[in-house]
Order: sequence, then C-alpha cells, then structure tokens
Amino acid sequence: IGGGIKNALPILEKAVKMMDENGVEKSDWIYLLFNTNLTRWYIESKMNSKAKAQIQKLLEYEPGYTRVNDELLPLIK
Repeated sequence: IGGGIKNALPILEKAVKMMDENGVEKSDWIYLLFNTNLTRWYIESKMNSKAKAQIQKLLEYEPGYTRVNDELLPLIK
C-alpha cells in the first residue's frame, strides 16, 4: 500500500477512536497494540504531546506495560 506514517496516522487514530467509542476491552491485546503503535508513530513524528497523552492512557489501563515503560516513555523524556 505505501504512504508511510503520515498517511497511516489518521487511519490508526480513527481505529482507536472507534474502539474507544464501541467499548472494546482496554486490556484486549489488539487495543493495546493499536495504541502502542499510535504512540510510537507520534514519537517518530515528533508529536510529543500526543505521545505523552497516549502513554498516560496506556499506563492507566496497564500500569506494568513494560514496552511503554521501558521503550517508549524514555524516548519523550
């Protein structure tokens, strides 16, 4: 398909929004994966305020989420 992060971000944001609106279980692995990828893409796109908000959201649902705590959080500090 192609297009990179710039084209993919709005699609992933929409998918996460739809999951939130439809009450997807917050501990569901797909929900966590989508939100983790969204966070990573925000970081790669230098959208640190959005990345921080995503990290807070993820850690609210899964406080011990090591990928977020160990890999993503240090990238925006």
